[in-house]
Amino acid sequence: MKKLIGFVAILGIVFSLAANVSYTDTAEESHPRPLVVDEI
Repeated sequence: MKKLIGFVAILGIVFSLAANVSYTDTAEESHPRPLVVDEI
């Protein structure tokens, strides 16, 4: 039973990390950095 709880906990951590990464990527795409705009 402890193994199942640990497995679910690891899945939850991995899922939260993946969600954070995808959220930050979309935020950067919707709001480009000013330096990139100045270079263009």
